[in-house]
Amino acid sequence: MKLSANFTLAELSATETGLKNVPTMEALSNLATLTTTILQPLREKLGKPINVTSGYRSPEVNKRVGGEALSAHLTGRAADIWVAGMTPYQLAKFIQDSGLPYDKVIQEPSWVHVQIAKEGNEPRGQEILARRVNGKMEYTFGLREVV
Repeated sequence: MKLSANFTLAELSATETGLKNVPTMEALSNLATLTTTILQPLREKLGKPINVTSGYRSPEVNKRVGGEALSAHLTGRAADIWVAGMTPYQLAKFIQDSGLPYDKVIQEPSWVHVQIAKEGNEPRGQEILARRVNGKMEYTFGLREVV
């Protein structure tokens, strides 16, 4: 099922866990909004394919991959993405400067987490840097090139 010109439900619900990962109707609606308001416009602005490493996650999949208990992935409001030839900082900065209505962008060590706001809420436009410090993830506001 196509969610937009370049994104499918299959790629936004793919998992390597072997567990069932079928979006609820709410999650399907959110995935459609995520693709049409963020992912597809971002791809068009970049002029390059966007690789999705994680989109919707069922509670079982989320638990298996160590996701946050209240992860936006559980409701189809988030995707973890990367673009060939771009660092996570470059991609996150591009999203920040794009004018797209994101709720949160997290610059992870190997990808970028982008999410939309809950229905009825205004997007907060938050930018967060995630770094591994002493074996634990540490989150701070703002984007930064990490060497």
